[in-house]
Amino acid sequence: ARRILTTMERLGVLDLDRREPERSEDRAEHREVLRRVARDAIVLLRNDTVDGAPVLPLRTAELRRVAVVGPNADIPSALGGGSAAVTPHHVVTVLDGLRAALGDEVEVVHEIGVDSARTAPALDRRRCRPADPSHGSQGLTIEYFDNRRLEGDPVATGHVVSPRLTWLGSAPAPGVGPGRFSFRLRGTFIADVAGAHTFSLITGGTGGRVLIDGVTVLDNFDSQRPGSAFFGLGSEEIRATVELEAGAEVELVAEFVSYEGLPVAAFLLGHLPPIDAGGIERAAAVAAASDVAVVVVGLDQDTETEGEDRLTLDLPGAQAALVRAVTAANPRTVVLVNAGSVVDLDCADGAAAVLQTWYLGQETGSAVADVLTGAHSPAGRLPMTYGRRLEDWPSWLNYPGEAGKVIYGEELFMGYRGFDEQATEPRWCFGHGLTYTTFDWG
Repeated sequence: ARRILTTMERLGVLDLDRREPERSEDRAEHREVLRRVARDAIVLLRNDTVDGAPVLPLRTAELRRVAVVGPNADIPSALGGGSAAVTPHHVVTVLDGLRAALGDEVEVVHEIGVDSARTAPALDRRRCRPADPSHGSQGLTIEYFDNRRLEGDPVATGHVVSPRLTWLGSAPAPGVGPGRFSFRLRGTFIADVAGAHTFSLITGGTGGRVLIDGVTVLDNFDSQRPGSAFFGLGSEEIRATVELEAGAEVELVAEFVSYEGLPVAAFLLGHLPPIDAGGIERAAAVAAASDVAVVVVGLDQDTETEGEDRLTLDLPGAQAALVRAVTAANPRTVVLVNAGSVVDLDCADGAAAVLQTWYLGQETGSAVADVLTGAHSPAGRLPMTYGRRLEDWPSWLNYPGEAGKVIYGEELFMGYRGFDEQATEPRWCFGHGLTYTTFDWG
């Protein structure tokens, strides 16, 4: 307790007036600290030689075209699920980070390839413009009503950067009581690509609806089914597709009504860009026509969260097939694993380089670009052991147990110790992590 209190005192937390409203301080020096911590965490798992030289760091002077592929490339999982998630000031995607680092001389092309989301991620702030111009150029305007009928004038108005909202006993806004409120999100959605855009809705309340240009496309007021999102508070996800031309701007309105008398509520307005049936083939073709391919795969807030265990080590969706197709198309393929724990990486055996990037926070793309371009040498080390198959882990014989009870039958030989005890050769060992430096022992 002394250490915690000493840190709080040093940071001035004990002197703060708790009656002050929360505020956002997006400072340049904070960004630099977050970027440094993020890049120090990246673990270089493999870095093979192609044409006489390691693939990483990228020889940027020789690059003319780079393919950035995968569902986590432009919508990264910057934070874990559940209580591990907070609202960042911004999130630099891997795609944006590489474009900034490589400059105008290098063409960076993007293909999502596959949709791996169990539920659609929250609508990206970059694709929204608030209804209130004073709220800036990104996000949505939110209007709160101190009733459950969306009636009268709003008692509070604010700005939402991400329409993934949760209230656990707190008042949603000044003058709005928990368990007796409703809200309306308003803004403009801007379609960056043509095709069938998917919108989704999850509500932890009486219900909600979504309107595009005045037409209701989603409504679960009368047909909610229970789901697993938001600790089981949320409804089952519903989806609808809307055909839009590239550059089209449409009015977006979303409405929500809380449960009566219940001081908790949740809401998620999701979006997925158009993905055609030949996404993997398109990604492989783009990779084949590029000097280097960077594939960003992994997990998200649905598959790695609190309150439920992962059912498999497999990458969700068809991500493994995407990795295999891209590595077959381009020998200079770099795989980035955007996950907080072990996943099955058999699919990456053909990749020239593999890096574990974890959940790096708001400076994700900048940190990844620093490492890939050699501005920073990777320094991360694995805090766990990567097995080659699920049966390699000593917990295999005991998990998931019986009747909700798991016995740690491996006793002292849990985790990486079990690999040594069983003389099982792991894919990558506890403590593993490469660097760009070369060493000679003498």
